[in-house]
Amino acid sequence: MNEIPDSIGKFLTEAQGPPFAREGSETGLTVEMPALNAERSEEIHKTVWRLLTVDDKLKEAGETDPKIAQICNEGVFNLSDPERVYFGKTLIISMLTQVIKILDDIATFEELKAGEFKEDDLNGVLDSLARAMNLINAACEVGRQAGRGGAMSQIIANLNHDGISGLRTPRICAEIVLSTQGEADQTPTISRLEKTLDKSTNAVKSLCQANLAIVTGKFEFKEFDVEDAVMEAGIRTRINIIKATGEDNSEAKGIRIIVEEGLQLFGHKASLQNMMQNLIKNAGNLGNNPCGKVLVKVSKKTDDTIDLSVRDFGKGFSREKILAKVIEMAQQKREDGEELSVIEKGVLDTRLVQHITDARLFGYFFQRGVTFVEGGKGLGMAIIKKTVDGHQGDIAICNHPEGGAEIKIILPNTEETDPIERQQMVRRALIAEIEAALS
Repeated sequence: MNEIPDSIGKFLTEAQGPPFAREGSETGLTVEMPALNAERSEEIHKTVWRLLTVDDKLKEAGETDPKIAQICNEGVFNLSDPERVYFGKTLIISMLTQVIKILDDIATFEELKAGEFKEDDLNGVLDSLARAMNLINAACEVGRQAGRGGAMSQIIANLNHDGISGLRTPRICAEIVLSTQGEADQTPTISRLEKTLDKSTNAVKSLCQANLAIVTGKFEFKEFDVEDAVMEAGIRTRINIIKATGEDNSEAKGIRIIVEEGLQLFGHKASLQNMMQNLIKNAGNLGNNPCGKVLVKVSKKTDDTIDLSVRDFGKGFSREKILAKVIEMAQQKREDGEELSVIEKGVLDTRLVQHITDARLFGYFFQRGVTFVEGGKGLGMAIIKKTVDGHQGDIAICNHPEGGAEIKIILPNTEETDPIERQQMVRRALIAEIEAALS
């Protein structure tokens, strides 16, 4: 790992981005990057700085998106692949950190109310929401282009929908309150603003924190109440489903959550909630699960691990479809001259393929972040994998004996931060489970 040169760190500091620093500094943020010479590194950081500051200069004129496109054309597409990845990571981390800071500093509904919804206060909220939405949009767009569809750009792509749409309603409400001052009864709109402003900004901030942890690989573990966190994730998922499918859709009504009473977990709350939302959303997909029912269970497994499972009641995972996809992926790798894994060799050998268990086949598919949902893009699976890996947990993909698909996750539950020790806790729990099944 190479440290970002001190001589070019000023570009991020001037843009109010995160102070990228060596390990042990105030932030401790470091970025995996290829070995780049100082001149190329400085060029990349100048482009990052221009992208981070363009919003302030041009948002009033409505020229933000064209200007971002112009800068991308000038500063991204002429990069080599390693430089492109470095650029994308640096920019995304900077932008997401800025969005979190903006939403941390934004006025709450109670503060607006205490100020009697003054014009300056409302304009401040509108300015913050607009800037956060523009930065999220830019992070997603540049991330996709800089990563050429790689894992990093897949992980942050869901921000483009959930992040921007999450801030749109409070922004509209604040605009109406501002534009109708002294002209009409504002009670309904103010009531709507009360219900959405704090809740939406906190939800989007949590989403940004989750994606920031995934992109940086930096998961800070703190103790939190599991029931509250999982229930909140379920509610957010249900709201998003209702927005997309309609309130009377069975998909929005069939989420059942069972959490062991009083269960506490040491983990990265934002990323685990984001993971749960993706698990529940995938399980509730009507294409694979016509009845729309989803069952979520969380319980203590051992003294230092917890069990988490999400099950649907649909058709389950199709071995035939997944096998066909794995064969296609293996054939492509062979044509490209890449080395094949044991599973890839097995699926291409008619004598061996029948001996590959569902667990091994499904696990291989999942490890590559490919979606199980028909018509999906695999974004949720990449997020789930990164989050479980970041907690040193274990995941199993299977079909439930009574029907439907099930995803089972074991997470360490400890203040211990050493990755090896955390993995050992999960391994001991798995061995105990196998021994209990054989006894």
